[in-house]
Amino acid sequence: MSHYDFMPTLLDYLGMEGPQGENLPGRSFAPILHGETLEREDEAIVICDEYGPNRMFRTRDWKYVHRYPEGPNELYHLAEDPGEKHNLIDDPAAAEMKEALHQRLDAWFETYVIPELDAAKCLECSGRGQRNVVGKSPDQRGIFKPLNMKG
Repeated sequence: MSHYDFMPTLLDYLGMEGPQGENLPGRSFAPILHGETLEREDEAIVICDEYGPNRMFRTRDWKYVHRYPEGPNELYHLAEDPGEKHNLIDDPAAAEMKEALHQRLDAWFETYVIPELDAAKCLECSGRGQRNVVGKSPDQRGIFKPLNMKG
C-alpha cells in the first residue's frame, strides 16, 4: 500500500465512486479494513520524492532508487538484504533486474505524471524540499520554516 491508495480506499470504504475519467494511481485496500484478504496481482510501490529529483520503485523482493540526472542510484534485493546493506546497482548479476525495475518506474511515471510538475526534470532542486532548517529545538531536533519565508 502507498499514499496513492488513500483516496480510492476512503471512497470505497464510504461506498462512494471515484472521479470518472481521471487517470489516477492507487487502488482500494478497503477489504482489509473489513477483515478480508486483499488479492493483488502486482504489489509494486512507487514513490517520488519532493526533496529533489528522486524516484523509487519497490516490489516485495526488490527496491530500486533512481536519482536524476546521474545518480547515485541504488538497487537492493530485499528478500536477501532487508537492511539494504549491499547496493547491487553495479552488480552484473543484477543488471536484468535493474533494467526491469527502471522500465517499470518509467512506465508508471509516463502513465501518471503531470509533465509540468515532474520533479525529475527539476534539476535545480536543492534536495531540501519545501523547508529550511532554522535552528534546533530543546530536544535537538531541527526547527523548520518554508523556503519562501523571510527572516
